[in-house]
Amino acid sequence: MPEAHGSARPSAVALTDEEWQQLPQRAREVIRSLSQQVEQLRKSVAELQLNENLSALFSEAPELLAKPATSGRRVLVADDSAIIRKMVRSLAEKAGSQLFEAEDGAEALRLLQEEQIDLLILDINMPKVNGLQVLQALRAHTHFKELPVVMLTTSSDRHDVAQAIAGRVQAYLLKDNREELAAKLLQLLQA
Repeated sequence: MPEAHGSARPSAVALTDEEWQQLPQRAREVIRSLSQQVEQLRKSVAELQLNENLSALFSEAPELLAKPATSGRRVLVADDSAIIRKMVRSLAEKAGSQLFEAEDGAEALRLLQEEQIDLLILDINMPKVNGLQVLQALRAHTHFKELPVVMLTTSSDRHDVAQAIAGRVQAYLLKDNREELAAKLLQLLQA
């Protein structure tokens, strides 16, 4: 007998569907809750590691940040991670760019309507409206069809990469490659 939509078995739980069905409802709720907490912890640890990596990069390679500020571009970064927004803000300041920030895709779309943006740096996994949905909406709109977009994400999923390529992104950068991340972002901001 199929379960209701909201009671699906978490993929990280090593039980067969039959074993899952035999668990009492309360046990299934506890397992789901624990699985969600584990996923949130995994995300927090990934962000902490990224922050450490970026700090190490900036201390190891200050010449990346010492380039003259010349671009004057208006840049929007849309990412639910305050750490990433802070890192992009630091790079944008070094590049002489004016930075706008959004915590989710809905806020990014609103800012794009209100401000003249020259470059969008976009995370995929965000609340409300994800980055791929933002990209799709932009490419369907005449005014934003050619807006340069950089995907800055933890997702290396082939489907996500394919959608980004189909959306004609300028670059697809993974957050876990610290050398490429800072150097490429600074290069894109100064272009």
